[in-house]
Amino acid sequence: MNKTPNYTKNAVNKYNSKFDRIALNLPKGTKEEIRQLTGKSCNAFISSLVIGELERIKSKKREAEEKKIYNPKNQKPSSNLQELQKLLDQRKSDVIREKRINNGEFMTVAREEDEYYNKF
Repeated sequence: MNKTPNYTKNAVNKYNSKFDRIALNLPKGTKEEIRQLTGKSCNAFISSLVIGELERIKSKKREAEEKKIYNPKNQKPSSNLQELQKLLDQRKSDVIREKRINNGEFMTVAREEDEYYNKF
């Protein structure tokens, strides 16, 4: 009997490295039932189910993250346009302030803020 050449073994190993192997035990007859009902192989059917479910979970996580980004304090979103504009203006001024401080204008920013708050 001939030995399997190294290039064949390497090719098989390279192909197998592209996949995760998972062993799954199902009741006897399930494999044939999947083939008859879906027209797919057992592997194709299970793969499509798992990948579909993972996509659904990722989508839910993305939605939850977006809600956190737009509503960080878990408050109900404001429907009042003026309140939203105030929030945007405040965020914009915070970003400008941070940029000025990072550019070495800390004392100028501190003096301006001090003057502003001393008005009241």
